Amino acid sequence: NNMAIYATVESGNVKEKFTRHTAFELNGLKYSRNIWSLWSESDLKTAGCFTVVETDTNYKDPAFYTNTNPIYTYDASAKTVTRTYGTATALDLDTIKDREKSIVKMDAHNLLQQTDWEVIKAKELGESVNSDTTTYRASVRTKANAMETAITNASDMAAMLTLFTRNGSGVRPIGDLPTS
Repeated sequence: NNMAIYATVESGNVKEKFTRHTAFELNGLKYSRNIWSLWSESDLKTAGCFTVVETDTNYKDPAFYTNTNPIYTYDASAKTVTRTYGTATALDLDTIKDREKSIVKMDAHNLLQQTDWEVIKAKELGESVNSDTTTYRASVRTKANAMETAITNASDMAAMLTLFTRNGSGVRPIGDLPTS
């Protein structure tokens, strides 16, 4: 999330949050949206306007976890507003496993469907299927089965998440289905 979040503080409490420069009312005064770009950061802070410091330490992938609502805290001495999250709760592991295995099955089905016509044509004409095609189709099935096994064997949500986390080279422990 690269979009800045802005907050206004009134009487030591975060009053409003927004993701774009907008007009607002603070301490009984109305401000136009252009103060965000015209005023210095120091002047904005003095008026009670802050760019939120985003701390996503506890935020986890919402495909696997339920995150708390963000918590906005004003620190008067540091003159900052910080966004944090409480402890995320893992979704039901069996539900996630079923979902992820369904996705693997669907992806494998879609890949195999691209060459189904070759198999059907060969069967209808009593010919053999091109060996590149049969080798590829077997590799899709083998990899899909291995992926489903890895998902089934994940001991907890952390292990599940690790399977799907790509490294700097774009590789993930569970791998990917072959595409050719």
